[in-house]
Amino acid sequence: MKKIAKIISSVLLIIGFAIFFVRGNLFGIKQEIPLGEIKGIIVDNDKNIYIGCGFYDRIQVYDKNGKFIRNWKIPAYKGDFTINFSKDKNISIVTLKNDKQIVYTKTGEVLNTKSFNSENYISTKRNLSSFETNDNNLYEIKGNFLFKKIIVNKEKTLISQNIWLKLINGPKNNFLLIFSGIIIGILGTKKNTVYNTV
Repeated sequence: MKKIAKIISSVLLIIGFAIFFVRGNLFGIKQEIPLGEIKGIIVDNDKNIYIGCGFYDRIQVYDKNGKFIRNWKIPAYKGDFTINFSKDKNISIVTLKNDKQIVYTKTGEVLNTKSFNSENYISTKRNLSSFETNDNNLYEIKGNFLFKKIIVNKEKTLISQNIWLKLINGPKNNFLLIFSGIIIGILGTKKNTVYNTV
């Protein structure tokens, strides 16, 4: 029993720490990453969905049916950022740590970068968990730390990630895995106490 507990504990700890330190760097632009620490959601006129994933410093894109298209890395340096549309309807990212506004094409190519005073950063903040399109279609992020989904008008699930992506979704789930690994490791190494009766 101790051996099994040790193996389970080790696996949970390895996965938990790997999620924290790798932070999606093993994922390519054509691989879906977990929707971790969402910084915002916007939807363009073609109903493509752009989601800012803060834990991974990525923008993740889905089509109108919720099918993953691509993601791209942004220089947020694990800090806060916002996602909005620029005046010309491209993707505008404002990062807090390096005081930059970066405008991307809808495929993730940088169009321009300029300094952005962090004092004005708050002016770019908006509701992180919902976005309403011009035709009054409401896109919302629902769920708890184990499960997130994007829904339209509270009727149709657009995005629901597979169990593996839900499991490794950082940062909360990796802390849960680490904590579980530690507890299982401690419980697995405890010896049965023998009580002597007089």
